[in-house]
Amino acid sequence: VQGDLKSIMSSSDNKTIAEAKIELKNNLSISTEAIAARGLNNSLENYWTDSIGFQLYQLFKIKMASNTLIEPEYGSAYDIYKHIERRNISPKILNSMRLELIMALQNSFDELLNYFYYDQYEKFGILEKFKIEKELNACLDLAKGNNIIKNKIKASLLFLDACELTVDIRPGTRDYYSNEKLKKGIDKLQAAIALAPMSPYLYLRLGDYYLYTNQIDKSINSYLFYQKLLPNDEFSYNKLGLGYTAKGNKPLAIECFKKALSINPGFWQAANNLKIATNK
Repeated sequence: VQGDLKSIMSSSDNKTIAEAKIELKNNLSISTEAIAARGLNNSLENYWTDSIGFQLYQLFKIKMASNTLIEPEYGSAYDIYKHIERRNISPKILNSMRLELIMALQNSFDELLNYFYYDQYEKFGILEKFKIEKELNACLDLAKGNNIIKNKIKASLLFLDACELTVDIRPGTRDYYSNEKLKKGIDKLQAAIALAPMSPYLYLRLGDYYLYTNQIDKSINSYLFYQKLLPNDEFSYNKLGLGYTAKGNKPLAIECFKKALSINPGFWQAANNLKIATNK
């Protein structure tokens, strides 16, 4: 599995699961084809006619296994792929290598998202951002004409830019709420959402920026999108509760904080927010 690990791919119930099992039982070729596709990487040796290219491919696999993706500039998996790309190699091999590299290059960004979901913004560093940006830009190069992948990566880059804008602003200060950087951040996040509208973290951060700039209704709407995309996520309810608190709607705020605690009874931020909302 690769991608935002909090994202929901599909919903199911007992009936649809039972129907799916019957469907799979009646169509065994579906599962065997899937297994064959998963084993493709291990059988690529059969497509090689170029001994030098095959040696480069083996080196590529070593670099991938050691997570040596784009650095050092010469000798990384990305660099080796570029060398192989210039040779007369089977498109099947190139596509397999390219997709494997694209997925690996997005792992650092996907891990970074956990900082934002858990409100650990202090862990977002400029050096870390520089490394991830470099990896994502390499992804853009590899994505070529695949607009779905390119749009997702462009949205990720815009998200990083928006987050960087507020790194040097301390929350809770007057400058934070009036800073022009927040307005620029909102523009970048809106552009990112236009490219990748099903990404929960974009609505999370946009809701934060609206809240910081006292655009409460817009903040609540953004958190509602976030909550709908992650309906079983305690943090989405906590954020929505903060929005309703800012609006002065205590009953809805209390409902949201209680929902967050019902999902995760040990969620201390929601517990504290509930105490404030109920004046206890």
